[in-house]
Amino acid sequence: MAIEILIDKINQLLTMDEAPGLPSKADSKDVQRFKTEVQNKYNYTIPSVFQKLLSYSNGIMFNGLTIWPTEKYWLFQESFMDANSNLREFMDDRFLYFGNRDEELYIFNPNEMAYQAIDYISDTAWEEFDNFEAMIEFMLKRALDLEN
Repeated sequence: MAIEILIDKINQLLTMDEAPGLPSKADSKDVQRFKTEVQNKYNYTIPSVFQKLLSYSNGIMFNGLTIWPTEKYWLFQESFMDANSNLREFMDDRFLYFGNRDEELYIFNPNEMAYQAIDYISDTAWEEFDNFEAMIEFMLKRALDLEN
């Protein structure tokens, strides 16, 4: 299922639940600045799928799932860069962290060149994904309580 369709479902549910508001969209300047910042700090190229997601919804917060936005704003207490700075200090500093849900973290593990779901407490990978898109789709479906 396309990521945009999953995000639309989340936004519909948020609207029905009278949530305080929907995430904004990142404009092309925000995405480019973010892409450069991540490349310079972490030597990592943001996947085009993530860039597309951010231009569709700059972060996601739904049913325990958080995908961090390019920058902090009223809906999010942390940006992607803030979350990575904090998690790399207390968890594994080699990983790049994209989001979390409850006790789960969704990461890129450069040692294994793999996108993974790991447990917060044990740092153990319990799911590995073929690519970034598969990881994001898994995260969104899990938040929507859809079968993967």
